[in-house]
Amino acid sequence: MEYKELLKDPRWQRKRLEIFQRDDWTCKYCGNSEIELHAHHKEYIKDLKPWEYEDSLLITVCRICHDQMHLKIRTRKKVYFKLKRILNLPSFEELWPEKLIKLSQQFNIDQ
Repeated sequence: MEYKELLKDPRWQRKRLEIFQRDDWTCKYCGNSEIELHAHHKEYIKDLKPWEYEDSLLITVCRICHDQMHLKIRTRKKVYFKLKRILNLPSFEELWPEKLIKLSQQFNIDQ
C-alpha cells in the first residue's frame, strides 16, 4: 500500500487528531492556528506505519511550515548526492542535517 493511502487509515486520522490536541491546535514553528494543520513526522523509520510512531516523533505544523520543512529536506538530499560524487559518504540519514550542512559549506555547494 502506498504511503498516501496509509494516511487515509482511521488509525492515522485518530493519531493526528491526538497530536493536534496535544499541541493545542497550533503550529509549533510559527504559532499559527488559523490555517490547515499537518502532523509532521520528525523522522521516518523504515517499516513503521504512520500511526505506529511514538507521539514524541510527531509535531503539529501549519501547511506553510510543513511545505518549507520538506523543501529543505529535498534540497539537502540534492546537496548530499552532489557531495557523494566527490567523497565516499555514509548514508544520507547518518549525515542529516548538521554534518551535511558543514560539508556543503566546506565544498561551497549551495543548499
